[in-house]
Amino acid sequence: DKKMYFSLGAHPGFNCEIGDYLEFEESEEGAQVEKIDKENIIIGTKVDVELDEGRRLRLTPELFAEDALIFSELNSNVVTLKSDSHSRTVRFDFGDAPFLGIWAKPNAPYVCIEPWYGVNDDRIRYEDVSQKRGIQSLEPEDSFDLVWIAELE
Repeated sequence: DKKMYFSLGAHPGFNCEIGDYLEFEESEEGAQVEKIDKENIIIGTKVDVELDEGRRLRLTPELFAEDALIFSELNSNVVTLKSDSHSRTVRFDFGDAPFLGIWAKPNAPYVCIEPWYGVNDDRIRYEDVSQKRGIQSLEPEDSFDLVWIAELE
């Protein structure tokens, strides 16, 4: 009977190898990237992430040493998991999600591609949850769909 505030995300993971890469759909991806401060479990600082040819994120052993990469302000809404050693791919359409988490345990044989509608708190504490960064809202009787599509080839 009143406006509801929420955050929502998905956590799909895909088998891959160190050295495989994620290729964003747009040729010049101008995303902002942040990490979570593991000590405080809040959004940490902005980080520089090197994208090969402006669109490829190589999965390296140290890439997730400090937790997930959180992309925002993406030009793309599709990212494809690819390998130099075989032709199998995963095309992942994360729709209109304003944030994309990319995560794995260090040296793990998988990567999680996570569409997020909302993020962890930052250092600012809001008395009113409606002011929180990335917060979503629904009016009474409305609905919300989180849609993502993974195409395996």
